[in-house]
Amino acid sequence: MLIKLDNVSFGYSAKTDVLKNLSINVPKGSIYGFIGPNGAGKSTVMQLITGIIPYNKEGISLFEKPLKKQIPNVFSKIGALVESPALYLHLSGIDNLRCVTTLKNIPETKILEVLEIVGLRKNGNQKVKRYSLGMKQRLAIAMTLLGDPELLLLDEPVNGLDPSGINDIRELLVKLNQEKGTTIFISSHLLDEIEKMCTHIGIINKGEIQFEGTIQELSDRESKYKLNITTKNSTAKKELLKDKYNSIEWIKENKFVVNLDSEDEIPLLAKFLVQHDIPIYELSVEDNLEEWFLNLTK
Repeated sequence: MLIKLDNVSFGYSAKTDVLKNLSINVPKGSIYGFIGPNGAGKSTVMQLITGIIPYNKEGISLFEKPLKKQIPNVFSKIGALVESPALYLHLSGIDNLRCVTTLKNIPETKILEVLEIVGLRKNGNQKVKRYSLGMKQRLAIAMTLLGDPELLLLDEPVNGLDPSGINDIRELLVKLNQEKGTTIFISSHLLDEIEKMCTHIGIINKGEIQFEGTIQELSDRESKYKLNITTKNSTAKKELLKDKYNSIEWIKENKFVVNLDSEDEIPLLAKFLVQHDIPIYELSVEDNLEEWFLNLTK
C-alpha cells in the first residue's frame, strides 16, 4: 500500500473530531478516487498526507513506512496539488516550472518533457495570465510531474473546468497511470468522472469511511441493476410484464423501472420486449455510484 491510514483521528479543536478512526488503503499502481460531500474531511486527509497539517501520532504511512519518519525526504517521490494551484501569472509556463526545478534541484531538461505530457509544449513561452482555466490546471499538474513522482496527490483537479477540460485531465491521468505506473490519489465530488477513471474508491462522510474497495466491488455490493425503460404499448402489456418481472414499477405511462439481479439479464430483457412487440425507445442503467453515494451520505 503506497498510502495507508490506520485508525487516524484528527480535529482542529479538542471538542470536534473532523476524522474519526479513519482507515484508508491505496494500492500501488491504482487510481484511487476519494469522494464525499463538502465538509466530509477530504481536504483534511490530503493536508495530513502531504504534511501541510502536522500529525505527530502513529497511523499515517507512505511507501510502507511511517510518514513522520520520512519528512521531508519522502516528498521527492510525491507530486501534490492541494486546493488551488499557486502560479505566477506574470511569468510564462516555462518560467513557472523553472521555479520548481530550482527549488527541487531538478534538471531543467524535464521542463519541456512535462509540458509535452500535459499538452502545453506550444504554450510554454506564453504568460500564464493568458492561459485558460484548463491550461492553468494542466500547468499545475505539470509542476507535480517534475521529478517523476511515484505518487500523485490531487485535490479536485477538474474543479471549475468545462466538459472538454475535464476530459483532457481524465485522459492525462489515465495515461500517466497506465504508461508510467504512477499511483494517483484523487479527491473529487464529480461521481461520473471518478467512475470513469478510477480503479479503487473510498467514500467518506462526516470523517468516517463508508465504503472502500474496487469499482467492481462497489457494483457487486449493489445486487440489483436498476433499468429505466421508455417504450410504447406497455400499458396493454402490463400483465405480461408483471408476470415476467415482478420487480417492475411504473413511473408513468410507457415508462417503467425494472430491477435485475445481474448485468447478463439486460440483453435478455431487451429481447423479451422486442419479441412481445414492446418497442424500446430508451433503456438506461441507473448510476450505481451516484445511488450508493447518496445512500451512504444522506
